[in-house]
Amino acid sequence: MKSLILQRKFFVILLITLAVTFILNTFFKFLGFGQAPLVILDPEVEYYLKPNMAYKRFGNDIKINRYSMRSADFERDNQQPFYAIIGDSVVYGEHTLDQTETLAFIANYKLKEKFQDESIVVGSIAASSWGPENMAAFYEKFGPFKGETAFLVLSSHDRLDIPYMTRKLTPYRLKEPSFPLFDFIQSAFERIDSRIRGDLKEVSFKKRLAQSEAGLNNLISLLKRDYSKVVLIFHATRKEALSGSSRGEPYYRKIAKNHNIKLFSTMELYKELYSMGIEPHSDNIHMTWQGNQWLSEKFMELAN
Repeated sequence: MKSLILQRKFFVILLITLAVTFILNTFFKFLGFGQAPLVILDPEVEYYLKPNMAYKRFGNDIKINRYSMRSADFERDNQQPFYAIIGDSVVYGEHTLDQTETLAFIANYKLKEKFQDESIVVGSIAASSWGPENMAAFYEKFGPFKGETAFLVLSSHDRLDIPYMTRKLTPYRLKEPSFPLFDFIQSAFERIDSRIRGDLKEVSFKKRLAQSEAGLNNLISLLKRDYSKVVLIFHATRKEALSGSSRGEPYYRKIAKNHNIKLFSTMELYKELYSMGIEPHSDNIHMTWQGNQWLSEKFMELAN
């Protein structure tokens, strides 16, 4: 009799566990977990997006082309006007933006309209947490992608961004999560671990600055070789735009002058948008789709 009662209790607990798991799994799937964009590790690039993939993340479409770019697919060897937008998560668009709300998608549409040429392609050479060295290494590995105008979008923190600084690759994964609940748990633990442990290795301010600048100089040289025009875009944070003060802007202005390329600072643009009641940022650094719309308009003015 006692054994039968224990069996029934076990069966009830099992049913409750399965039911709760099913409910939680359904709930987190509804929130957008379950399909985590994947990356491939690389000794030079550090990591890059797995090519020829499509995901649905937090209700947003994410499509990666054959060249590991979150943008329209194309054949590099075809003779067609090519424009590059190079950067980190600001250009990539995070997973809070749909493919149609990214800089590359909007700029592609606007450039086709501006030049009345449907063959134009805009490539997004970007991934979250990339710095200039990552960008240069990717370009050297998969390029050249020769074209008309290259827009290099950098923020103040990119002055100190070097490969292998972070412990986790969040929000990217090396393999697809088994189910949405596991995806959520993994994401939560990665974020907690990242906050507690911080950087994977300690590098002094001066060494990080010098290493990142060397990568940036190399990247600009590669782009000048392959594009008719290179434009360095200083992407201001919300705090910088509203305060009107930034350490990054004069740094990038000097870099642009040294390489004899044009610099466009977003400081005034973003400040004006805030005064109009338009939010260009979704947090302190990443863009809203409205912000991408306005920045893309500036790209049109600066493009060949």
